[in-house]
Amino acid sequence: MKKIAIVFIVFFAFAKAYTTQAQETQSTENIIFYWDASLSMQDRNLSVELEHLDSFFQKHKNAIVHFVPFSTEVISEEKFTITDGNWALLKEELKKTVYDGAVSFDVLDFNLPTTHYVISTDGKSISSELPKKASAPVHIITNTTDNSIIQLALNTVGSLTNTKKLALKKDRQPISVQGFVIDNSVGNGQALEGARITIVGNNDIEAVTDSKGNYKIEAFPESVIEVSYVGKQSRRFRVGNQRTLNIIFSNQGDVLKEVVITGKSRDEVPAEEKEVDLGQHKIQKKRLGYSVETITDKEISQLDLDVKQAVKGQFAGLEIANNGTNRVDLSQFLGRHKNMTILGDQTGLVVIDGVPQSKTNSGGFDDLQGIAYNSDNIGDTSHINPDNIASITYLKGLAATNRYGTLGKGGVILITTKSALAGEVAQRDTTPKGTTATYSDTALEIESLPETDYIKALQKHTTIDAAFEEYLIQREAYGSSPSFYLNVADYFEGWNNIEMTSRILSNVSEIARGDATALRAMAFKMDEIGDKKKALEAYKYINRIRSLEVQSYRDLALAYAENGDISNAFRIYQSIVEGKGNININASGIGESLIKEYKNFIRKYKSAINVSTVSPVFLKKPETFKKRIVLEWNHQDAEFDLQIVNPQNRFFTWEHTEKVAMQRIVQEKRDGFQMEEFFLTEDDKGKWTFNIIYYGKMSDDDGSPTYMKFTVYDDYGTLTEVKEVKVVRLTDVNQPYTVLEISM
Repeated sequence: MKKIAIVFIVFFAFAKAYTTQAQETQSTENIIFYWDASLSMQDRNLSVELEHLDSFFQKHKNAIVHFVPFSTEVISEEKFTITDGNWALLKEELKKTVYDGAVSFDVLDFNLPTTHYVISTDGKSISSELPKKASAPVHIITNTTDNSIIQLALNTVGSLTNTKKLALKKDRQPISVQGFVIDNSVGNGQALEGARITIVGNNDIEAVTDSKGNYKIEAFPESVIEVSYVGKQSRRFRVGNQRTLNIIFSNQGDVLKEVVITGKSRDEVPAEEKEVDLGQHKIQKKRLGYSVETITDKEISQLDLDVKQAVKGQFAGLEIANNGTNRVDLSQFLGRHKNMTILGDQTGLVVIDGVPQSKTNSGGFDDLQGIAYNSDNIGDTSHINPDNIASITYLKGLAATNRYGTLGKGGVILITTKSALAGEVAQRDTTPKGTTATYSDTALEIESLPETDYIKALQKHTTIDAAFEEYLIQREAYGSSPSFYLNVADYFEGWNNIEMTSRILSNVSEIARGDATALRAMAFKMDEIGDKKKALEAYKYINRIRSLEVQSYRDLALAYAENGDISNAFRIYQSIVEGKGNININASGIGESLIKEYKNFIRKYKSAINVSTVSPVFLKKPETFKKRIVLEWNHQDAEFDLQIVNPQNRFFTWEHTEKVAMQRIVQEKRDGFQMEEFFLTEDDKGKWTFNIIYYGKMSDDDGSPTYMKFTVYDDYGTLTEVKEVKVVRLTDVNQPYTVLEISM
């Protein structure tokens, strides 16, 4: 019996420990944290948000947080473990945020299996709104009262925290609340010494009662005071307008001896003056704004036979997956934790002497989305000799990864070789930037770039990293002008980094939300770089704020079609051309152009639309042209002449000036269109030149550029139709400029 009893006791103790551990495991919550890193959020009240998050993580002390900063796209993903309310590492990551680009809520997923969502955003998006529902409670931190934000919080039984209101509370002076705490369990009202007085949601201030049970604490009228004592059930009281709060307990307790008011100090991270190696240039760490770790050849052992061995164990949180073969594949490193759940391919990017290397996709299973994915691409880094490595830098922060686009979302390893430092890189690519899909060592000084101080500053740099840092610096001085972002995007387009170019362009919508002229210029550039989705978002918003202008519908129909939304494109075209719909506008000014486009649209997508609702006249074969050139301009008041020079050096002038074309310009402004079309046929063989003479604007000319978009269609109206878009910037007046050349 004694042995049985001992076994039972041991078993009971083990079962209890196991149950406790299981309960602790079950109590760990899963939180998806969406952090708005768009340009408009750079003015967020970060200190107020951090204080609120301090309180949040005191309520959710043990959690796995999937941190997802976003703007136009998901910038990166990282997993943080919160234990006993300690979220210091995540807090430091928030402080390092680099704000850039517009915001798109379409890139976020609110249908994942999780315990909570947290999203910090101002809700300002020209392209999308937050969803009305989610798979878990959504806790929103915002500085606005936008209805869609409020609705999401209400529908998901989440919470809404307004940082403006919190800031007002923070700026106010607290009131002094005092009183005593007594134990009345035996009827004599004994003072309780050592009772703890705290403010619910604020752990920075507390008080402890003295030997007479007295306390004093600073609080606001809306504050809730919590009084706790060993062996007693804690009690809470709202302060309100009371200056005196006396609390009575009914249970026995222990005693201490004096009132104590304490404040927890915040650790300040000192600025680091030392320089860090970014692979091809160095910069002071305090200017960097993101996390880096660097090792040099001194930390690489002579026993390391390949680059995987040189990297292994050198960087915190970096793992190198086993590819199951003898191949040396550093691209299999996992820098942002395996099974991050939201991204598919989780491996990082390896960049050698500024050149991104091919990588192997990480095969696995996305456990949040339930999606299996396979490994298709194969990377090989066996050619890297450890003896030739000068330094290895591991980039972990947001700006470090987002500048390499989707390739760098899993982190970036930058390797600088000794031969590169010595200027001995063999067969270096000398192709100018902008002409190939790979990086080379210097940026192309694009001929069309304006002669501004900030462009000159950018052109001094020979790496995209250094140029991006320069852009952030120049943005502080020039970032209030849409032209700054349009011009800088032209510069970065020369680096063939379309994601970065598109993100920089999208900043126009952050600072000029109601300016259709600036937004149209942004949309032109999105068309030019081939970002169809962002162009559609811009045209949708322009249509929303210019709903009486015919061109806003025409542009939107084209953009829908480009993005494969044939139904919406058909709805708009049929309404503005045939009058079958609820769009009531005057389309006569560009009626002929619309008819051509509508008939061509029906030819392309006849199988995807209900042709029985189309009038027979529009079902006829569309006109065909060897070349169709569509000219559009963003500013209604722009004055210019278009000279079209034929192969025989004769020219035709299409005039768009107040003096010559007043009647047309009045119609343009009345109906809302800024376009014209021209055609070349099979007989028009030879070289055609299009020149523009710009005369400025008819009124309120502030010197800002006018942007023109030329869309050139080859074999328009046929099965072999293709198009090309070119955007030009006009600033200098009375000077002819060649903007387009076409050979037939």
